[in-house]
Amino acid sequence: MSDNIKTDSLRSNTLWSLLGHITNGGGRLLLFLLAARFFPADQAGLFFWALAVVTPVVYFLNLELRLSYVTDIHDRNTPGDSLALRITGNIAACAFIVPFAIYIARYDNTLAALLLILCSLTRMTECFADSFIGIMQKKEKMHHAALSYILRTTIIIFLTVIAGLHNWPIWSIPIIWTGTIVVVNLYYERNISSKLADIKIRFKSSILRQLFSESLPLGTFMAIATLTSEAGKYFIKHYLSNAEVAYYSIAITIINGVMMTQNGINQGVLRRLSLYNSTDPDSFRKLLSLMLLISTGIMLSVITIFTLIGREILSWLIKPEYAVYLYDKGPVLLIMLAGGLLMIWAMVIGDAIVACREFTGRMTSMAASLVINVFLCYYLVAVKSMQLSGIAWAFTGSAVVNLAVNIFYLTRVRRKQSHER
Repeated sequence: MSDNIKTDSLRSNTLWSLLGHITNGGGRLLLFLLAARFFPADQAGLFFWALAVVTPVVYFLNLELRLSYVTDIHDRNTPGDSLALRITGNIAACAFIVPFAIYIARYDNTLAALLLILCSLTRMTECFADSFIGIMQKKEKMHHAALSYILRTTIIIFLTVIAGLHNWPIWSIPIIWTGTIVVVNLYYERNISSKLADIKIRFKSSILRQLFSESLPLGTFMAIATLTSEAGKYFIKHYLSNAEVAYYSIAITIINGVMMTQNGINQGVLRRLSLYNSTDPDSFRKLLSLMLLISTGIMLSVITIFTLIGREILSWLIKPEYAVYLYDKGPVLLIMLAGGLLMIWAMVIGDAIVACREFTGRMTSMAASLVINVFLCYYLVAVKSMQLSGIAWAFTGSAVVNLAVNIFYLTRVRRKQSHER
């Protein structure tokens, strides 16, 4: 069936993928900005912290099956296999998150516990729906995925504004987020995907074990990558305050918004990059170079904007207190944006490693990055008392390590493949 489906051109597919991921990344950024604007900083900080806690767990147990499916050029597994494994993974995630939420409710904060449960449902629903986006990506029908992202973002932002204007509680945000994904998936994504592939859920133990074994490095990578991005929030909540979690979260959200935009480009060409790796090494190098050039232009533009008028943007969009903490109490945002440039290069090169089906190498790079990040967070905040500036420098230091290790692994795998040819 897959061989008979006519695919769009690489350029068209990439543009649609970029539009969808810009919408998704921009919507995510706007959602977090609205949370910071409408709710007190300590409550917004708890929301950001809850997401930071549950996301690595859910991502690990969902195994980043979309990447595994998209780069499986021999079609060894069906989308139904991925959906079955995602259901299993989400059940396992609940087994970890629910007891922790009960502990938090008893010994810390009931609002934090409620947000942990609701945010975990959001992430689980998002990961399940991601399997359907993967079908569209593999068939190079990213215009359908783009429309899905646009629908999700429009509804979520509209309802979040209503929640903020009518003083709904902070926990209404994950409910809005989850409900929107469910509705769009049921009434749009499933219908489109069913025309492109067999989406019948299959619980076949032998296939699930094989898929789990193959995708475990990717799931581990996603968990480590998320921990690297979110580790600072754990230290801020413990050593500083919930409000400062919110300040830092806005800085990292800006970077993540840029990286999601670049991810739109990467995902749009990932399958083609994987094919080039097997058949045309010169085209592989040219396409990778173009991806790096685009990522550099995007990130430098963002750095320029926030260097010149970033303080005014934050004061106008959110609250002046965010600009004070991110600019006047040390150039936290600018330090992190510099690290973001290195991180986006690392992401592009890391996706090239995935296109070469070398999942372990990418996992190793993120593991090294996480270790450095955690060490620097502890040393600079707990020992040196550098507060948010210390977290920013820890993030940038981890980006340096991530980029260096990715370059090493990509060079090694390409050299190995060249010798095999």
